[in-house]
Amino acid sequence: MDNAGFVVRVPTQESELRSIRAQVRAFVSTHDGSDDVADDIELAVSELATNVMQHSAADAVTVAMERLDGRWLVDVYDADEIPPLDEVSAPPTDSITGRGLFIVQAVMDDVSILHVDERTIIRCIKHDA
Repeated sequence: MDNAGFVVRVPTQESELRSIRAQVRAFVSTHDGSDDVADDIELAVSELATNVMQHSAADAVTVAMERLDGRWLVDVYDADEIPPLDEVSAPPTDSITGRGLFIVQAVMDDVSILHVDERTIIRCIKHDA
């Protein structure tokens, strides 16, 4: 079942992360995604939504997902001041933060930054396993 999608928008309160993760997992599961794909997308969305909540002035975080031709397209916005993705690396081992984008790049097949109408969108693509 391709060309199905959903959008969720929640306040930038960390208490909303559980709801976002559950909705992402439910979407992947109901559209025949494997557990491995659901795990990776859920982790990526959780990391990106947390970054929006902790590091931006946005009052809401939006997650949009779509399944297209064996790929999962995931957009998370509004992010502020994202470093160039080719500069993202693992933080020092004694650092307790700073792993979000590194993790996202590790579990997703493609990650890019889009700027649309003064919004910053992190776009991730995951191929069916």
